[in-house]
Amino acid sequence: MPHSDGARLKITKLAIAALAVAAFLAACSDSDSSSQPPATSSPENTAPARAATTTTFPDVSTPLPAETPEVPPATQPPPTTQPPPTTQPPATQPPPEASTTQPSTEAPVTAASASSGTPASSAPPASSAPTPEPSDPAPPDSTTPSSEPPDSSAPEFPNAPRLGLLPLYKFDSGPLSMIVHPTDADSEVLYFALRDGRVMSLKGDEAQTIIDMSREIVIENVFNELGLTGIVFSPDGSLLYTYSATNDPDDLHEYQWTGFIHEWPVAVNADGIVEVSGPRRLILVIPQPYANHNGGDIAFGPDGMLYISVGDGGSAGDPKESGQNPQTLLGAILRINPDTSGEGQVGQGGAYLIPPDNPFADGFHRGVAGAPEVWIYGARNPWRISFDSETGDLWIGDVGQNIWEEIDLLPAEGGTGRGANLGWNIYEGTNRYDKEGRDDDIQLSDHTLPVWEYEHVPGLCSVTGGYVYRGTELAGYDGVYIYADYCGREIFGFKPSVAHQQIAQLLPGSNPASFGRDNSGELYVMLLDRDDESLNGWVYKLVEANSEAN
Repeated sequence: MPHSDGARLKITKLAIAALAVAAFLAACSDSDSSSQPPATSSPENTAPARAATTTTFPDVSTPLPAETPEVPPATQPPPTTQPPPTTQPPATQPPPEASTTQPSTEAPVTAASASSGTPASSAPPASSAPTPEPSDPAPPDSTTPSSEPPDSSAPEFPNAPRLGLLPLYKFDSGPLSMIVHPTDADSEVLYFALRDGRVMSLKGDEAQTIIDMSREIVIENVFNELGLTGIVFSPDGSLLYTYSATNDPDDLHEYQWTGFIHEWPVAVNADGIVEVSGPRRLILVIPQPYANHNGGDIAFGPDGMLYISVGDGGSAGDPKESGQNPQTLLGAILRINPDTSGEGQVGQGGAYLIPPDNPFADGFHRGVAGAPEVWIYGARNPWRISFDSETGDLWIGDVGQNIWEEIDLLPAEGGTGRGANLGWNIYEGTNRYDKEGRDDDIQLSDHTLPVWEYEHVPGLCSVTGGYVYRGTELAGYDGVYIYADYCGREIFGFKPSVAHQQIAQLLPGSNPASFGRDNSGELYVMLLDRDDESLNGWVYKLVEANSEAN
């Protein structure tokens, strides 16, 4: 919500207070979930990890009151969670001719100055957020929504056991991204981006700081979506890239908030842990008009190019109209080549190259003008992106606005989404987004539909994108896309044209902010606690429920 004068602000605060009371009583979120709630209770936050609460924040600078979770004793070990009987989130089948886009998620929460957390020894706090009513949404096929539900007489994922969570570690600031060094075949060391600006390694039950950007990460308060939200190693492991979004206290750029991509040279030391081996390099600067919808994920594709997810710039309804304007770097998936030794158009500041096959490399694609860095546009807040390690397909969890959350699948054999328009802010998911003062007859051509969408209900409000499982420890899940919702307490599995179901139950009082994948293809989930405004976070490994997870 844009800033207003004094009189309007008083009226707005009164309205927000009334809405807060209604939201608390209804235990559902029906306001602007434009981002995943960063701290204790709101569903929308920059990092898709918000507690199982249903209160939303229409204005990132004036959060509504949140539920106060019950905190169990800090000494109680976190139990391994086991999912209840198979259920599906109340999703609706997208109409045959609709198109999709999803709102954004906000960054989880806060900064702790300590350099390490604690081994998994205390359970996340409990929450009173309601569990969504089960329903049977029919999954669409791999490219467009389908109206045909799967055969209900057969198991949705044959021979797939229910999953549990094996607790690994608790950090003193919310973990939002996890990676493993490409040379670490056994994935003995995990690396995490903490919201407060630290990159930390975790080997066994010992954590240490690798990079500390906390002094330059200005977050202001726990209710916005700023912080260190993404990290990735280069394919050869010699470089580490970070994505951070922060308040710009020096007003050096067009807007008050700015996103930064940095490159850090690294080397593996004698202990098998990465350490910085030289000065960092600034790769890309992305000015942002508001503090939320930063996207905040980075990943190398099978093609060796760096993909960057960027939100529409924030506030509600995309007031800057960035989603349908590929000439801006907002509301898009960017694709660049950080290796400047090759050939190609030089990018911003000469710090990277534009891949010659980018759709807007020459300034236009299908008659539309666009920035050369843009690979896909029409996104709202693509919180997490990932590539299927077997097929190369690109998956996007794009957070929705008021009603719909969406997951987009861009198959590798179809060009991995080159030049695709995901539809925001003309569409939210497969549904027309009603925006005051806009021509209702506006149409989109070649609009790419989501592969799956679901509706906001109590406990579901902000999608947390994940990964396609390609490991060996979870029998029956090969090829299943595993994801969650920041406001819910379940982990879901989805396979286009096959099935969609709940596969694991999360701990009460914890919000699923992000997922990670190791070099064996096994998956991890990062949960944020709601015990206080610091929003500490847990790391769990997904395991079979009958394993030694307990």
